[in-house]
Amino acid sequence: SFYFVEEFLKLSQKYEIPAFIIWPRVYKSYRNYYSSYNLESQFGERLKKLTVKYNQKYYNFNESPECDIFYDASHQSVICFDKNLNFLVD
Repeated sequence: SFYFVEEFLKLSQKYEIPAFIIWPRVYKSYRNYYSSYNLESQFGERLKKLTVKYNQKYYNFNESPECDIFYDASHQSVICFDKNLNFLVD
């Protein structure tokens, strides 16, 4: 719900806590099918606007970082954790 995301971002800004809104990576073979629903343009754009409004960060992990290892269709491998973390703290 966008209401709760916005409340979270308000609190993050108020208490000067960096916040990251992350669009999770989708399993490679599902990515084209997933993209056909235009979810990024419908929801991602609204999330981006909220993060800009509250001076926070938005990342789409389908664009970066480049770790494409999954345990199954819904769970990215723990092997990607270091790459994702390094990407966020850089």
